[in-house]
Amino acid sequence: MASTFKYVGDDFPENMGVVTGIVGLAGGLGGFLLPIIFGTVLDWLGISSSCFMFLYGVVWVSLILNYITEVKRLPVMGETVKTAAPVHGGGHV
Repeated sequence: MASTFKYVGDDFPENMGVVTGIVGLAGGLGGFLLPIIFGTVLDWLGISSSCFMFLYGVVWVSLILNYITEVKRLPVMGETVKTAAPVHGGGHV
């Protein structure tokens, strides 16, 4: 989607070409590999909705990774995490 490339420019302005290439590669591989995986899972399980089960698993893995990296802000691949300084209240009443 075009919105993905808009965010690439916002988040990685100095490496826009490399990141855009990786995003395009992921989209191309998804378009090529997912139909093959869907057919394999269908042959293996014999359930016609098995591709949706597979996608449900992919969504859950993505949600967990998104929570770990964006909500909890745990370091990923050696990056440092900036934490806010604690706010101390004024005087006691």
